[in-house]
Amino acid sequence: MSHFVLFGIRASVERRFQRSLARGRGGDPDTLEGFRRRERQENSTDPEGQQLEATFRLADRIVDNDGDLAALRSTIDRYLTDYRAFA
Repeated sequence: MSHFVLFGIRASVERRFQRSLARGRGGDPDTLEGFRRRERQENSTDPEGQQLEATFRLADRIVDNDGDLAALRSTIDRYLTDYRAFA
C-alpha cells in the first residue's frame, strides 16, 4: 500500500486515565489501577485482543500525546508534511 503511514500515538498512563475520566464513558475504569489492569489485558498477546504494543512496533513514527489537542495536531501536520516531501 503506497503512501500509507502508521502513526503510534502515545501518552502517559496518567494522562490517558484523566482523559478517560473526562469522557465519562460507561464501563470505563474509574480508578487508575483498574485502568492499568485493562491496559495490561489490551496489551496481551491474545490474538483476539488489541495487541497495542505489537501495533506500535509496526508504526512508522511514534508521536507523544501528553500535551493538548493543538499540540498533537501540530506534530501530526509536521510529520505529514515531512512524509509528503519524500512520497
